[in-house]
Amino acid sequence: FFFEEDIKLALIMPQDEGQGEAIKAAVEKLGYKYVPSSNTRDALGKLRFHQFDLIILSDGFDRQGLEGNPVINYLNHISMSLRRKTFLALVGDNFKTMDDMMAFAVSVNMVINSTDIPRLVGILKKGITEFQRFYKVFMDTMIEVGKA
Repeated sequence: FFFEEDIKLALIMPQDEGQGEAIKAAVEKLGYKYVPSSNTRDALGKLRFHQFDLIILSDGFDRQGLEGNPVINYLNHISMSLRRKTFLALVGDNFKTMDDMMAFAVSVNMVINSTDIPRLVGILKKGITEFQRFYKVFMDTMIEVGKA
């Protein structure tokens, strides 16, 4: 599949269809093109061929736990210049929403408790804004020196 340039892409890997629909509504409201994935193999294929601005992975997607998760493992091994352009959120029942230490511990930008999905628009807006603010000076410098 192909996407027009300048469209913000969101790869979504939900735990179930209901969660997927709720996430779809939120990411579309934020201006992203919703790109669903049904299994790990499909997700990894999409990640290899497209640059996603937002990735939302649910703990338990495709019956995969966090330990040794192939999607997180793949994202941890791509170049840092690509990884810095992607906001990765992890959704699960055992997280405290926006717990920065937990996000750091599992190598994602943000963790979100499953019960907070109805508030996902505001949560993502805040997290993505902080992410962009954090990397703005770095990205501007990379552009200035011709490396971005």
